[in-house]
Amino acid sequence: MKCKHFSIKKSALEQLELHDPVTRDWPQPFSSLKEASACIRQATDSDLSYQYFMNSLAETAQGYQMLFCPQAMGANIAYNVSWYHLLPDIKCKTLIIRAHNSEAVPDEAFLKMQELLSERSAYEMSHPHHNVHLSNPVEFYACFDPFLI
Repeated sequence: MKCKHFSIKKSALEQLELHDPVTRDWPQPFSSLKEASACIRQATDSDLSYQYFMNSLAETAQGYQMLFCPQAMGANIAYNVSWYHLLPDIKCKTLIIRAHNSEAVPDEAFLKMQELLSERSAYEMSHPHHNVHLSNPVEFYACFDPFLI
């Protein structure tokens, strides 16, 4: 599968031998949606995660595989760099939303982002799931819609 979502060529990504830690052991491409469903159901811990990954599948001539590039996801995790120094330069309104007690955005990071962004609104969802817009759409849009106005 060619990694079409990123400008890095797949061969360069493959040389890094990195993979998304969640989908690393999944037998992709899946031969059928039934096979994908069974694998993803077993690997995920919630209906929301299951739906996220099922909705991330694309049918190709080889079978069903993720829309995202697992190698690029792995590279992003392995070569993550700090971007806090960029935040003070952002002068437009910014909305920061995180999941409740998020491991992806710890308390310190959430507070630091708020301190460094001058025109920001911050909101913590009541649900702990990473996909904040899917875990509770009513709550999400209650803070998102006013931000757009």
